Formats: sequence, structure tokens, C-alpha cells
Amino acid sequence: MIKEIYVNNNNAANHPFHLDGHVFAVMFVGEKGQFPDESKYNKRNPIVCDTVTIPGNGFLVIRFIADNPGIWAFHCHIE
Repeated sequence: MIKEIYVNNNNAANHPFHLDGHVFAVMFVGEKGQFPDESKYNKRNPIVCDTVTIPGNGFLVIRFIADNPGIWAFHCHIE
């Protein structure tokens, strides 16, 4: 099952986010005021990783295959 997550960063600082138990494809990274238009998603060669930095006052869209049963955290890596 493919899952898609939209993550907003309403803070001026960049935030690194990590997804436990999976890797994901970064489909779109945007700035405040942009709309995540699926026609502009990077479907050809998306970055695949388990941690990504969300720009200050920005957002991103990730996709991953939910094939690893369990409870997995998606969390910021700033203390």
C-alpha cells in the first residue's frame, strides 16, 4: 500500500524529519504559499531516503510503501 504524507513547517527554521522503519520518496518540496500540484511531483527520479529537511515556512510531500507492519514514528530530529 502506497501512502502519501504532506508535512508543513510553520516555523522559520529548517527541520530534519525522520521516518522510522521505512524509506520514502520526496515527491515535492515547496515554499509557503505554494500548492502541491501533483503534475509537478518528481516522479522520474525522486530522492529516496529516511530523513529529509523541511525548509523553514515550507512543506514537502513524501510517498512510501507501507510494507513493514508495526507502529513507526515520523519525527523531527531537533531536540
